[in-house]
Parts: sequence; structure tokens; C-alpha cells
Amino acid sequence: MLNIEEVNPHLRGGRVENHLGKTTPSTLDRYSNPDLPVISSLVYCKRDALDHAATEVDLNVSPFSYGSGLRCAGRKSSMYRSPASVAAWSKTLLSQNIKIRLPMTEGRSRFESQLGPGPVRNIQVLYSDFSRIMVQWLAPLDNGCPRSGFRYCLTDLDSGTELSCHTTNTFTYTSNGLSSCTWYLIEVTTLGQVGYLDSSTERLNETTSTNDIPDPVTDLQVTHLNTYDISVRWTRPSNTNCDLSYTICWNDSGVTDAEVCHATGITSDSTPSINITALNSCTDYDIRVASVGEGEMSDNASVTVRTPGSARSLKSLSTSDVTSSSFTVNWEISDDSLRCGHTLDVCTTRVATADKYCVLGTPGDHWERKGLAACSLYHVDAVLRVGLHVFSPVNHSVVTTRADNTMITSAQVVNVNTSEISILWVPVYPGSPCALGYQVCWGVIGVTSPTCRTDVSRDVTEFTVTGLQSGTSYNLQVMAMFEGNQVSLPYLLSATTSVGSPVTSLRVTSVNTYNFEVQWTCLTSPSCTLDYEICWTDLSSSNSSGCTPTGEISDSTPSFIIPGLNSCTDYDITVSTTTAGGTFFEASVLARTPATARSLRSLTASEVLDSSFVLNWEILDDSVRCGHALDICATSTVSNDRYCSLNATGNQWQVTGLQPCSRYSVGATLTVDSQVLPPKNLSVFTASYNSTMIQSAQVVSVSTSEISLSWIPVYPGSPCALGYRVCWGVKGADVSLQICRSNLSTDATSFTITQLQSDTNYDITLEAWLGGSIFSEQWSSDALTNVGSPVTSLRVKSVNTYNFEVQWTCLTSPSCTLDYEIFGSPVTSLRVTSVNTYNFEVQWTCLTSPSCTLDYDVCWTDLSSSNSSGCTPTGEISDSTPSFIIPGLNSCTDYNITVSTTTAGGTFFETSVLARTPLSAESLRSLSAASVTNTSFVVWWEIPENSARCGYSLDICASNLYTNHKYCTSNATGTKWERVGLEACSLYDVTATLSVGHHVLPPVYISVATSRPNDTMLESVSVADMSRNNISVSWVPIYPGLPCSLGYQVCWGVAGVDPTIQACSSDLPRDARNFTIAGLRRRTNYTVQVMARFDGDVMSPPVQVVALTAVFSVPSTSNVVSARAKRKALSAPGRRPLVESYTSYSVIVP
Repeated sequence: MLNIEEVNPHLRGGRVENHLGKTTPSTLDRYSNPDLPVISSLVYCKRDALDHAATEVDLNVSPFSYGSGLRCAGRKSSMYRSPASVAAWSKTLLSQNIKIRLPMTEGRSRFESQLGPGPVRNIQVLYSDFSRIMVQWLAPLDNGCPRSGFRYCLTDLDSGTELSCHTTNTFTYTSNGLSSCTWYLIEVTTLGQVGYLDSSTERLNETTSTNDIPDPVTDLQVTHLNTYDISVRWTRPSNTNCDLSYTICWNDSGVTDAEVCHATGITSDSTPSINITALNSCTDYDIRVASVGEGEMSDNASVTVRTPGSARSLKSLSTSDVTSSSFTVNWEISDDSLRCGHTLDVCTTRVATADKYCVLGTPGDHWERKGLAACSLYHVDAVLRVGLHVFSPVNHSVVTTRADNTMITSAQVVNVNTSEISILWVPVYPGSPCALGYQVCWGVIGVTSPTCRTDVSRDVTEFTVTGLQSGTSYNLQVMAMFEGNQVSLPYLLSATTSVGSPVTSLRVTSVNTYNFEVQWTCLTSPSCTLDYEICWTDLSSSNSSGCTPTGEISDSTPSFIIPGLNSCTDYDITVSTTTAGGTFFEASVLARTPATARSLRSLTASEVLDSSFVLNWEILDDSVRCGHALDICATSTVSNDRYCSLNATGNQWQVTGLQPCSRYSVGATLTVDSQVLPPKNLSVFTASYNSTMIQSAQVVSVSTSEISLSWIPVYPGSPCALGYRVCWGVKGADVSLQICRSNLSTDATSFTITQLQSDTNYDITLEAWLGGSIFSEQWSSDALTNVGSPVTSLRVKSVNTYNFEVQWTCLTSPSCTLDYEIFGSPVTSLRVTSVNTYNFEVQWTCLTSPSCTLDYDVCWTDLSSSNSSGCTPTGEISDSTPSFIIPGLNSCTDYNITVSTTTAGGTFFETSVLARTPLSAESLRSLSAASVTNTSFVVWWEIPENSARCGYSLDICASNLYTNHKYCTSNATGTKWERVGLEACSLYDVTATLSVGHHVLPPVYISVATSRPNDTMLESVSVADMSRNNISVSWVPIYPGLPCSLGYQVCWGVAGVDPTIQACSSDLPRDARNFTIAGLRRRTNYTVQVMARFDGDVMSPPVQVVALTAVFSVPSTSNVVSARAKRKALSAPGRRPLVESYTSYSVIVP
């Protein structure tokens, strides 16, 4: 007999307490069929959602006893086979130590076999844990003796897999190595028996485990959701996959008796989490998590975390206990700011004097400010700092009270006329807010009912009483008004109004450049019918004045127009009269006539020389009086050279350093009283240096009747020469017989003399016409015309189908009586049929009979360079219209092309034609910069020969990319341009635009960065933020965004340690302004250096800051403290706080 208590003694007594909230699954329907030959009992090895009392087993009466006195020895076994089954479920226990006593379950046979012993009975699970199940059953009786020999099978119901079957002769069996928290079907069959089994089965309600207490959770992590909420996440115990529940507790580290706990429901999540809300900011919290299973709780896993700062401004700022010399400032600071550490600076400023008094780091909740001025407005400013956050000031205004009722120190009458009295007073407290305003009262002396004005502002210290009677005495008083209709002690005055004047309130009502309209008021009583005299005086010239009588005027507001005045002139205007009683009255006023802007009266030039001239101008008197500025500039129309005199004085300016024989455009701009007038323009031509106007000349071609000349002027395009004169005559003949052409234009550079005799020598002269009968130095030469040909100007006069009529001219002298032979020419009608930039295709016609099979020579000559020529034999050509391509020519060049040949009869033929290669516009060959300094650089360029030959202009500009300042030179000559006056460390875009002929080529660009004046590149460096393991620094460059530095390098190391072991980050771009250093040690002083990086690993001088990282004492999640160790640590005497924080930084600029 198996004693259960001896096998599992721990099952005696006790209760199971379950916190997981999950119920035991019900029995599967497929095992409830009564026809199945199986008896089964289901066992589920997981704790139930409800508490169950353990089944008490009476071990004194075994359910497997078969009675006493049975004799079974030697009895044969019957061949009945009665299967029975028990189903048991087992779930993984996640390594939790939970003790459970299992209830007994019993399989029940529906009927007993009539042929022999029935199936096994009373199948019971004696014991189960996370990997074992022990089953016991009651064997059937065979003639009163228990049957032996059983087959035991185990099936995993989760996967539907039969795991194993075994035979045994005992009444118990133990299955080992099972999966926890898994349902199993157990079947027991009697060997050699056949029978039908009861199909009802029962589930086990509870399970057991060999472990007493679940393992603690691991990887406990806290994530800040915001200032007041956190998320706690952990990893379930690794030794089980059963569902668990958890208990989470947290408390303020500084308050031991304020712990809050929360239990979760049962969860199978591998990484459970929970959100803890409504925490306090800037507070250290101890957070503990324990796993719960089968009523037992594991040791705690714990972590300490600090909530972030919550910076909140002052709740309130107010004042109280206000007296004439003091008040108390009161404030209320929010709990968040108190917890997170704060400083409060409070300042009071007297508005009237700007006197300021402050107290820094103010403790408590109030501050009494003493020693104040009475009746003064004070501004109270409170600046709260929480951590590194500085709030905007909170403002409050307060007014100190008055010492007594005396509010006016003194008062006086400042002006009196016939109907007005003006008074002025000095307050005891100037600008004071004590008084709501002032009250002024007045009345005729001896009259008890004064008139008062109570709406005088407290900022006013003067008042004019109007509408009074002339020649009358008045009492006046002024007093301050307080709240509640109270007034201060009055200040008393008296005054008498003046007798009425016929000339008062004299004023200028209308003004133009040369006239004034004046108006005045007559206060005489009873009549204003009077004669007046108007006088005016020019204050800049006492001799310039005038007076005019008005005649009798009967108007209370007379007026008069004063004509003929000068512009921009100050006048003193006087109006006077004598009343019928003989009293003389006079009034005066000052006025100025407005400006009149007139342009220059004249602008002329004199004393014109080859390198200078004098400019003369005349400015009108109006413009002189009103103040003027004159800017004059002379600009060369050829070179664009500009000469200016700004704010020119006097009436003339000598312009020197000019080019001879050049035209200058003169512009004079006059500004009068800030009005810029249209410029006055003039053209001036400088004289020639001497009478030499022709640099060189030559005879370029000669024929039988023509001679062609060309020449180069000393001053091309110059206005010095009005034209040119060419004269010629037979050499040795009387000069008076020469023929002259004097109407050649100033732009002419060539001339052809025609209708000359053949084979005759001519004298030729060339001179420039300088005006009148003046001519330049003369150039002279002689030339011989060619011998006249008896056959020239050959032409076909008439053509029909079979005939030509040809005609020619005979130039032979003295006789043209000759015999002619007519035959075709092998070279005629020479023409250029195809032209490109560097090639000519020439074609001609061969008229030779009977054959055109000939060798030709094709020659060409560059007319601009006699050395540039060439000839090429064509070889034999049998074409009546031969052609030839001449390669390798220069663009924009004039060529003389000649084709010649010799016929079989020995006659030489030659013809020529002129042609010009077209323009070839090639862009700049190169554009570069050299000699770069911090204020200048030199731009170099190379122009292709083709563009140089074809004529070009080059415009170059340098633009600062950051300031958009632009510097240009037009029609640049040479090969370089030095640009000075630039800004250091700046990027300039250089643009070169080349124009060839009428073609404007695409611009060529380069970028040039000016250098730095020295290596100092950083203005300041500061610590932007600090945390436990990070330091963030920011910096301000001297040249923001400029290209001097390639980027920045940040280096850091523990303060005081050898700087050669610093860590550095050298790949920061030039536009970087901050950098965060991560992975630092807590509460450690670090030195951080920031440097700019140049070419060649050169660095700027470093700017250094020193910063101390914060410290947060957070235990590692890989080293979880047990609950017992935690309790021991918390109860230890003199325990230090778990979290400390401290931050500081200082800036050191080398």
C-alpha cells in the first residue's frame, strides 16, 4: 500500500491563494462519449483563479484496499481486458515556489463486464509538479484477487501527440520529463481483458511545483513619458513560461512611509509594463517589482529614478504694508519649482529716477523694502531661476503713500495778456502718482464764487486760464487732488490781465518762395478801425528792408501780403499802429521763405589743352542762398576713365591728367536744399599733343589706273582730326597741278586714287585736317602705276545660239594698234564657293581649248601679315570647273588668293580674289586667381588667339556671396586684374564675360575665398546642456558661415589629466554650431576644447570650457538586489540618499 503522506509529506494541510485571476479550463468534449472503452480523469497542473481548499485524504483507509482474507495465490488470470483512462493537464510554473495539495478524483465505471473482472477503477493523480505526474489506480478483481498487468499510455493534448506507452505490474506509475503547464491524457488498460469503460473524466483543479518562490523579474527599465508620468517595463522570470501576476510598489526616496503598490492581473507577456502617473517633478523614486505565483511573492527587483524638472513661473507677486517709505513684496512659488531647486532675484526700481535696488537669491516668501521715497511709483521685478531655466520677469507696480497734504512746492504767474493768465507750479513729488491730478480755480478779486478746472492731468505743471476780462485782477489757486474727492493744501496766486492790444497773435498764414501773408488779431475795444504799418527786415542784410502802410482797416483779424522777398531768407516782420487815444502798439514775428531749386545758369569749358581743361559754371542766387552741393564728373567716351569733384566750391575746376585728342562727357549735378536737380551736360575734346596725327601709311595696291592707300591714325576715333586730305600728281610736275580730295571723313583709314595713267610715277601726300586751314604733319610717298594691258575689261556684249560678241579695252600707250589672238583662259571667274572659320573652297572656270588638263598653283597670303602665306600645286586636273580647298587658315583674317597655271603653249595665266574667314568666338581659355590675401586677390585670364583676332571685350565682376557687394571692371585689358579692399574670410564669385564681335559668350566662373587675417576663429564657447553622461557645447564663430575653416574639431578629457590622451571628433562641418559628447563618467570634471580646422590639419587657437557631469545613482538591471537585501539596506543606520545631482561649468577663453 502506497502512503501518500510518506511520498509527499508536504501535502498535509494548507491553502492555495491565487492572485492570477484565471479559471481552470473545462473538460474536453471528445472525452465525454460513453461508448469509448476508456475511463479517464483530466488533471490541469495550473493554479486556479479561485482559492480551493486542499482535498483531505484519509490515509488510514486506502481506497485501493481489496478487503481482508482474499486468497489469490496460484489463481490464473482471466483474459478479460478492461481499459481505463485518466487525463491530467500540467502547466509550466515559471520557477515559482508554490505548494499545493491536490484533490482526489475518481473514474467511475458505467457498468461491470458480466464475463469477468471489470476495468481498472479509482484512477487517481497522487502527485504532480512542473515536470512529473504520479498516477495510482485500483486493479480489477479476478475471482476475488486483484488483476495484474497494465498498459499505461501518455498523450500531449496540446499537440495531439501520443508520447509513450509502458507496461507495468504495479498499481502506480510516474511520468517524468514533462512540459510544465501542459494538458496530458493518461490511459491505463488491463492487459488480456476486454471491456467497456465509463467515458466520464474529470480535470485536476490545481498543480504543484518543486520551487517554493518565483524568481525575481529582470531587466527592470524606466522610461520617462513626461514630467509626471513614467513607464516601467521588465522581463518575466526566465525559468518558467506560465502566466504570472506582478506587484509594483513605489515611494519617494525621501519619504519612507508613503509607499504605493499596485497588483497586475495574470499576464503571459514576456515584457510586461505599467504606467505610473501623477508623480512629483524633481523627485527620486524607489520602484520595486515582484512576481507573484500561487500566493507566493518573489524577491523585489528595484530601481531608483528621478523625475525631470518642471520649471514653473511664480504663482503670484504682490505688495502689502505700503507706507510713504516702505512696502513688503510677497510671492508664491509653485511646489514644482521648490522641489527642483530655485533662486529668486527681486528688484525694485523708482520710475522717476531709475534708481534700482535688488536682492539676489531671495529666501522665504516676502521681502520688506525700506528707505523709499514718498509718493513714488516703483516697479517690482521678480526673476525666478529653476535649474538652468530662467523665466521671464514677473512685474508689479506699487506707489508709496504721501507724507502729508503739502503737494506743491511753489507756483508763479508766467504770462499775462488781455484775456489769459498762465501759471506754472513745481510739485513736491514731480511725476508722482500720489495725486490723481490737479485742480485750478480762479475768480475776480472780491467775488466769492470762483471757477475751477478739475481735469488737469497729474503730469501737467502749467495751466492757462482763458476767456478773462482785460484789465481785471484775479485770485488763482492750484491744489492736488486725491482719492475720495480730497485735495492738498492750495497754493495761492493773483494777477491782473493786460489792457487790450490792436496787434496781437501776429502770425504768417501763407508762405511761398517770394511772398508772405501775415495776419494778426485786434483786441482794442470798442473799435478796431485803425491804420497799420507793415515792416520787414532781411536778417542776413540790414540794408534789405521795407515798410508799407496798410491804410484804414476795420477787421478784427487783419491780414497783409508782403511781396518781392528772396528765397531761403530769414525776415523779421513788424506790425505797428497808434490808437485814437495816442497809445503805440507793435508786434513782430520771424519767418523764413522756402527754397527754390534752380539748375546751373551755365556750364562751359576753357583752356582746353592736350591733357587738361577748365570747367566753368554759374549758380543762381536763389540756389546759393538756399545752400547747395555741386558734383561734377568728366568721363572719357573711349576708355570710360572718370574724373570727379564732389561738393565742388567756387565757380571753376581744372581737370588734369587727361588723354590727348579724346572726347570727355561732363556732367554737373546740383543739389539745392536736399532736392537733386537734373544734371547739366557738356562735351569737351582735348587737343592733340602735337601736329602729328598719322602714325603710319602705305600704298597697299597699284593697278594701271589706280593706287590705293591705307593709314593708321595716332588717335583712332579721335575728334582732333575733322577729316583727311589726299593729294596726288605726276612726279616732277608743278605742285599746283596736283589733285586733292579733302572731304574724307574722320573715320576714314583708306583711299583709292582712280583714273590714273598707266606706267606713270605719282607723288602722293596725306594729312589730317584740324580745322580751318590747319593741317597736321604731312605723310608723302610715290607710286608707279602698272603698264596698261591691250586686253582688259574683256566682256561678252551679245550672245546667240552659235555666236559670242566679245569686247575689251586696250590701255597700251601710246598706241593700241595691235594684232590679237582669241583663245580661252584656263583660269577665269575665280571665286570662293565655300567658307568656314578655317578653310576656303575656291573654284574657277577653264576656257582653254581643246583641253583643260593642266597643273595649277593655288597661293594665299594673309594681308595682315606678309609672312603668313602658302602655295600648293594641285597636280593635273582635267575639269572645266576645277576647285580646291585651302585648309589651316586663321579666323577673322583677310586673304589674297591666287590661282595660276601655264598652258602647253607656254602662256602664263593668273587670277586672284580677296576673301575673309568668318568670326570664331571662343570662350576664355582659362580663368584663375592668385596672390590671395585677406583683403585682395589677382584674377588672371587667357584669351584664345581666334577671339583676340576677331576683336573682343571682357567684363569681370567679383561678388561677395554673403554681403552681395559687387566689384566690376569693364573692357578689361591685359591678362590680369587685381581686386583690393575685400573682406577677410569671404567667398567671392568671379564672373568673366567675353564678347567677340556681336557674340556674347557664356560667362566663366571661379570662386575665390579670401584668407584669414590670423588664426583666431572662435568668438566664444559655452556649455549648452549637461546630464549624467553627456555634455553639450555650443560656439559662436568670428566669421559665421565663411569658408576660412574647413570645419571644427572638439576635444575632451578629464580635467587635470594629460591633454595628449584627450578624445577628439574632427569631422564637424563648417556650419556646425554645437556638439554633444556622450558616454562620459558621472560627476566628473571635463575640459572641452573647440578649434576651427584649416587645410593641412592646422588648427585655430582653442577656446576651452570646463564642465562637471551630473550623477544619478541608478542600480544596474543586470545586478538586481533581492527584496531581503533591499530591506536590509533601507533599514541600515546612516543610509545616504540614493540620488545626488550637481552641475557646474566655467568658461576660459585663452
